[in-house]
Amino acid sequence: MDLRKNWKFLLLALLGIVLAVFFGASLFFGFCIRNWPSTPGRIEAVTLSDIWFRGKTTWEKLRFWGEKPDLCQRTARVEYSYHVGGSDYRANRISDLNRTSFAGNSNELNQFLSKYGEKTQVSVYYDPSDPGKALLEKGIRSKDLGFFLFSLGLLVFGMYRCSR
Repeated sequence: MDLRKNWKFLLLALLGIVLAVFFGASLFFGFCIRNWPSTPGRIEAVTLSDIWFRGKTTWEKLRFWGEKPDLCQRTARVEYSYHVGGSDYRANRISDLNRTSFAGNSNELNQFLSKYGEKTQVSVYYDPSDPGKALLEKGIRSKDLGFFLFSLGLLVFGMYRCSR
């Protein structure tokens, strides 16, 4: 194997490994939490914030240089309360891998807010061995499965081309 000739494919294989580990961890966690019990909960607070961008630069950097941003992305964070085994808990995790905020276009954000608006009754899924760990959405997300399969494809293609 000539590294000078195949470095691009080796880099592609390494990228495949990194992505496979990240999305594989998400799939594994989704598989592990599939049997978590649920309890009724209530959304206590919803916080909306804007993230401003210009290209790939955030608003904080732009403000320093005195430039104006081009794009705004809205994000939402929720805090919810629930009761398990005689104790009250509060949490803010939405789904697996500590995702605590939701970001999307305005339609997706409106759907999210209609589902998780303030004072809304929700099902909270909690870890039976540690009820302080909870989330609102459980299971394997099809998006993560797709990215995992894509990353495996990158890995296989990169390794195949490196071996030629």
